[in-house]
Amino acid sequence: MHWSGWILITLWGLGVIGAFWEWRAGRAFVRRHPAPGRLVDVGGRQLHLLCAGDTGPTIVVEQGAGEPSLLWRPIQEEARQFARLCLYDRPGYLWSPPARRGRSVEARARDLHALLRSAGEPGPYILVAHSYGGLVVRAFAREFPKDVAGLVMVDAIEETIAFHPDYQRFLRRARPFMAVLRGLAAIGLLRAFGTLFGGKPRDADAAAMSAATARPSFFAAIADDMASLRRPAENYGTLGDVPLIVITHGKPFPGPFAALEPFWRAGQERFAALSTRGTLRVAENSSHMIATDEPAVVLEALREMAAMVAVRPGFSRPARTRPC
Repeated sequence: MHWSGWILITLWGLGVIGAFWEWRAGRAFVRRHPAPGRLVDVGGRQLHLLCAGDTGPTIVVEQGAGEPSLLWRPIQEEARQFARLCLYDRPGYLWSPPARRGRSVEARARDLHALLRSAGEPGPYILVAHSYGGLVVRAFAREFPKDVAGLVMVDAIEETIAFHPDYQRFLRRARPFMAVLRGLAAIGLLRAFGTLFGGKPRDADAAAMSAATARPSFFAAIADDMASLRRPAENYGTLGDVPLIVITHGKPFPGPFAALEPFWRAGQERFAALSTRGTLRVAENSSHMIATDEPAVVLEALREMAAMVAVRPGFSRPARTRPC
């Protein structure tokens, strides 16, 4: 046999071994990293929900594409002093099992509504959205307006930008990259790389995120989030007088994301104009990941929104029907 044949056989064998290693690691994920919250049934499927705090209004965070909810844990720990803050994982992220592919943004919003209802977390809610999560929150507010007490948009993508030709071009370029990463994850290469060069995680949350983001299902979930933007969003309309705080980044987008910079601020201004009680703020020392770059800015907005909602006529914090 020619030497090239032996190389191909060797690579194939390593791929099989890596795939088996990744399969075992995936099956052991929950045992090694127990879910900090609980799995809640949403009509034959389950989503992971983690809530903390027993005072003030309920705040629900909708994270961006490829963003583990645990990145918001430090903010959750601070916010529990003045509100009940809930984090959850969309299908395929962390502890939430994958769902069928090709689901719309609106289907994701209905997932969130079903999750909160099934978990016994009554509205109305303060909804917090980062990046891609802005589209889900806008769909939620359109379909369930009575369950929305206020909105905090943290560098969330505005719907006209999501379907801007430049942004769609960016997504088309990113999809093959996601497919490659998913393939590398499937044969264990990303997990091996993280084990060799990632260093020791600082705590249990970091260890869980490191393990989860090496799984093929993680990249499949990102790809599915991106695929939901292939058709124009419905007209979500305005927000009336719903309290709204929009926070955008002060430092330019890095690397390939810089293509979004020329039209991003205009989208944030349109967001703020959706409500008669909308305001726009700039996190001067942050790029897109404001919650980790400047968590104090986000916390200040959450505290202000919680106080604003608490004094609105007719608002009272309903009792929960189940613990979380």
